Amino acid sequence: MANRIQGLRRPTVPVLLGLIAVPALAADLLDVTVEKEGDRYTMASRTYFEAPPEAVFRVLSDYDRFERISSIFEDVRFIAPATDGTPRAYTLLKGCVLFFCKTIERIEELHFTPHSRIVAEVEPEHSDFAYGRTEWRFVPSGTGTEVHYRMDMEPGFWVPPLIGPYVMKRSFRSDAVEALERIEALALSDDRDREPAS
Repeated sequence: MANRIQGLRRPTVPVLLGLIAVPALAADLLDVTVEKEGDRYTMASRTYFEAPPEAVFRVLSDYDRFERISSIFEDVRFIAPATDGTPRAYTLLKGCVLFFCKTIERIEELHFTPHSRIVAEVEPEHSDFAYGRTEWRFVPSGTGTEVHYRMDMEPGFWVPPLIGPYVMKRSFRSDAVEALERIEALALSDDRDREPAS
């Protein structure tokens, strides 16, 4: 995989979050689902953050600070864009579910609508996934934001049959605590820093 990566630079937009949130601070898990059909998994959640969409979007699209969001990411870097100029990025992450631990590499094309939507689409020929698409939507809600998250993915590697939707849902809930707390704190801090001086 290493020889596929060219033109690396520090990322400033997100590639993958891959996390389902649990309640912490002012944030609240509104719902979460994990489903499996054949070899394909679908994970979706809605989470409320007590920060405006612009602030939450900035945190999740700022890879200069992305290492402060979650320790599962070992490397995230931009690579050369697609021929049409679409941004592309490389991600290396490591996670465990039950006794099964895996280091995963992938390359994705990135699509952004500032403050409202992020979409990452896997390039299977350069990734450990046969298929992958992740979408985040940032929806104003009262004084805060609902983040609507959905990931559809088909691993290109063997997954133990015991790791079904229930186990994956429980694992994501457990692993996401750190990320949710940090996203919330960074979003609130970022929003305060941008308030005009009185």
